[in-house]
Amino acid sequence: MRAGRSARRPGSAMVQLVLAGLQAAGAIGGGIGLVRDPVKNIGMPVSLLEGTPFKDYLIPGLILLIVVGLFSLLVFVGLLLKWRAAWWLSLASGGGQMIWIVTEGVLLGYLSGAGIGLQIVFGLVGLGVVVTALLPAVRRYYGIGRWAATRR
Repeated sequence: MRAGRSARRPGSAMVQLVLAGLQAAGAIGGGIGLVRDPVKNIGMPVSLLEGTPFKDYLIPGLILLIVVGLFSLLVFVGLLLKWRAAWWLSLASGGGQMIWIVTEGVLLGYLSGAGIGLQIVFGLVGLGVVVTALLPAVRRYYGIGRWAATRR
């Protein structure tokens, strides 16, 4: 179901859209890199996986690609087309991104070099998707909560 089309997209909804797109692009790119070559991949040594349930990066890459990446892409498209359900799904995708980053930190530790930067940036991107979704202007734009009755 779509919210009313007459309202202009507020700046905060544009920020949410951009963050959702960045989240999707990062997860899809990273997932493809891990799946394409689960051993040499994108510079993550297999030795980091010692003590985890994984022998290489194939399964984590598939999870990143499909669960985080393609789901985030669906959210991005839904937000772009102003699907009301996409607002709800954005909470799940942003939360899922944060869970991914925390799980990665628990299983692999904090990555060295650019890896820690990526962990921080994409953790903040997930948080940003959730926070922007909760802003009153964004909720109003998608007709969520007390603004649902006025969206027609």
